[in-house]
Amino acid sequence: MEQKAQNANSRAQAVEGLAKRESLTPELDVSVGEGRATGQHLNKEESAKVLKAQRARANLMAIGLFCLCILFFMITIVKIGLWG
Repeated sequence: MEQKAQNANSRAQAVEGLAKRESLTPELDVSVGEGRATGQHLNKEESAKVLKAQRARANLMAIGLFCLCILFFMITIVKIGLWG
């Protein structure tokens, strides 16, 4: 029973600590763009740069996955050819 009271007391102290920290931090202007919080407003030039970088990463990931699929396909063909 004492441990439950201690846990409740420690939780209350943690919540108070968080409340104090939140009151000390300045409020951030958070805008939502592309389905997630960006934390800042981007102008058209910056958003174009971000979009270009995202496209490049997406293309690189697509090429990597395509190569992985080809590798798995070739391994399957070799196994069928050797043991089939």
